[in-house]
Amino acid sequence: MANLFFGKFSQNYPEQIEGKFYAAGPEGTSWYGNLQPGDYVFPLFGGKVAELWKMDRYVEQAGTDRRQKGRAEFKVVKTFPEPIGLSDGFIPYKYFELNLNMLNKSVKSVKNLGFLSITTTTDAPEPENMEFREEDTRKLYTAPESAIPDSGNFKDGDIRVLITNSEDQKPGYIVEIQEYQNGSFNRYEPLMSLYEERNLPEERYSLNELLEWSREDGATKKEKYLRAVIDDLEERGIYLAVSAVALYDNVLVGRKRSASNSKAEKSRETALMAESTDLSEDIDSYDIYRQLLEHNPNMILYGPPGTGKTYAIEKIIENMEQHRTGTYIDFHTIQEDKRVEFLTFHQSFSYEEFVEGIRPVLDGYDSSELNANTSTLGYRIEDGILKRLASRASVNRVKEEEADIPAELSPDSQVYKISLGRRHGEDEIYKFCRDNSLIAIGWLESHDLSEWDYDKIFDSLKSEREEGSQAPTNDASSVDFFVNQISTGDIVVVYDGKYTIRDIVVVSEEYRYLPDSSSRYPHRRKVKWLRHFEKPVDIRNINNGKRLTMKTVYPLRNVEVSDLEPFITKIGAGSGEHSNIKKALPHYLVIDEINRGNISKIFGELITLIEADKRDKISVRLPYSRKPFTLPKNLYIIGTMNTADRSIAIIDTALRRRFVFMEVEPAPSVLAMSDTPSVAGKIDLEKLLTALNKRIVEKFDRDHRIGHAYFMDLNNLEAFRITWYYKIIPLLMEYFYNDGKTISEIIGTAFIDPMTCQVKPLSGNALIDSIQKIYQRTITAQ
Repeated sequence: MANLFFGKFSQNYPEQIEGKFYAAGPEGTSWYGNLQPGDYVFPLFGGKVAELWKMDRYVEQAGTDRRQKGRAEFKVVKTFPEPIGLSDGFIPYKYFELNLNMLNKSVKSVKNLGFLSITTTTDAPEPENMEFREEDTRKLYTAPESAIPDSGNFKDGDIRVLITNSEDQKPGYIVEIQEYQNGSFNRYEPLMSLYEERNLPEERYSLNELLEWSREDGATKKEKYLRAVIDDLEERGIYLAVSAVALYDNVLVGRKRSASNSKAEKSRETALMAESTDLSEDIDSYDIYRQLLEHNPNMILYGPPGTGKTYAIEKIIENMEQHRTGTYIDFHTIQEDKRVEFLTFHQSFSYEEFVEGIRPVLDGYDSSELNANTSTLGYRIEDGILKRLASRASVNRVKEEEADIPAELSPDSQVYKISLGRRHGEDEIYKFCRDNSLIAIGWLESHDLSEWDYDKIFDSLKSEREEGSQAPTNDASSVDFFVNQISTGDIVVVYDGKYTIRDIVVVSEEYRYLPDSSSRYPHRRKVKWLRHFEKPVDIRNINNGKRLTMKTVYPLRNVEVSDLEPFITKIGAGSGEHSNIKKALPHYLVIDEINRGNISKIFGELITLIEADKRDKISVRLPYSRKPFTLPKNLYIIGTMNTADRSIAIIDTALRRRFVFMEVEPAPSVLAMSDTPSVAGKIDLEKLLTALNKRIVEKFDRDHRIGHAYFMDLNNLEAFRITWYYKIIPLLMEYFYNDGKTISEIIGTAFIDPMTCQVKPLSGNALIDSIQKIYQRTITAQ
């Protein structure tokens, strides 16, 4: 007997839809599931189902890539008059069981699986007779027992999430999920079982409690949905869910999942978190952006407002990470690793904020004190956001290249200088330290200094000296730095000469007192040797030209960890040596509204360094710190540009030459694939956006089209009304200033007076009817 499936076809491969095949390797590959010749398949593509296919055969082919080794071929059984929307037509078809495949796996990525089975009801027609008429589409309501839909009645197949709403019960709790059949509601087992499985009794919250949790958990999309549900229940007593997927994700799944302490619970939570992760956008569809960034690490996404440029950047970064690691990594996880920085350019943004500048500081000023009169005003050089991220990228390259690097090593780690024995006099101390991977100092050899502070160290050293001798200030300071100030993860350079060093090490353990006969230097710290130089290295360029002193231990205030990275990884300017450069953790600088800043002023001399062939090769001396600086190859710069704000034609030519440009257009099809493809089941958002932009292009230009993001997550008519009147119409009035006639030709005279530009408020059915006329008029004209 033939089985019924839906197949998930990536928009990256439209040729598979056109050619009626699915290339995933030979028969038996996991991607095909249990698909067999003779089975029926509804191909999902672009959020819609346009045809019914029948599996014909498996074909094996020669090739190296998985997709080249074989494919499944299909024959068309029928073509539907109009493509069926996934969320509002296909999934709620009353003859399909609403199970996990339909509610979750149909819209979210499933690893190595392209075909999933459809469970049908006992009275379902044969696949070739399925028509997906409006009367066969389930309505999904959230309502108390007494609620009746606007139409006045329910029909067979409709679903009701029954909630409490009586004086003797707390309101908003789910009592049961029911299906309407033959005049009455009864428990709908598929959905009720999913709800009970995903919500333990103690985790079953009311709608208001879920709303509060969504705010606390930062689940913005869930918060919007729950707010719409609660508002409609308060105003109308019933909520009509356009999308079964959205209802499941935002209400039935319960609270956003988090880690648990219990092992069994942790396993359960991990599975549920994986299920609820929003992978509805196929990450593979961003391959082209990743490939461009691999060619040029500088990219600008440009397009009209609301096209989802920032969202696209998040997905591009996720695609980069997935390609690098082989596993999906959520964007926010990458952000938490401090590998992404966001900033917005504006007319006042400067080089000093972007690269480095001089900042005033109050020495000794305590921000908790209101009176700062006793503080001294001073100035310091402070890194800008680009330099900070470049430092982070450089330090992470050190950690990637070297094994067993302490996790504490960071751009904020301190750099110290140490002398190991007397140069040309006590080289056995230096050799002892290298052989044993440690650094060591003498003084107070008979004492464990673990609990000693500077004063005690100073007093003890002074007591060992003859009266009238020079105070042991430098020695006490060296001991204090070694015992109390140096931390795990700090970098220590080993002194060679007044400008040169012979080793770079990273501290891996805290101070230890180890007296033994092998050395008279009992105060020790374990270190990892990062680099030994057969020929001592001159560091005056990164130390502001200052010479190294004979003091045994002290911090190099002018040197940062990132300054030493070229010496550690052997990248030095022009050397081109770095075996692990492709493995280095990528870092991302995201610049919103990049065209609003003065590019020449902000980038300065770094406009040259951002080029791909200049990274890690060419360095410039920065004007304030006077240090050489180069941009690492593992730092990507991604900008966004709003074409309605300022024409990209006047963008700095130097900037244009160093970036690749990718247009992000309004995509009405994204609305069809979303959880909310329509409003109240009556306003088709895809058709509305298409009609609006068609007229805007005719009346103005393509740079001022409206982006699809304006119409995302509109979960009820009120949310749409607010967006329409307080975002869309004001945007049009800005585009066509004081031109009521043109605006009325775009949205109709029902919304604006063509003579006075007076906006006319509508609501309810009048709003719905007037909106429908906008796209119905366009369809008729075509």
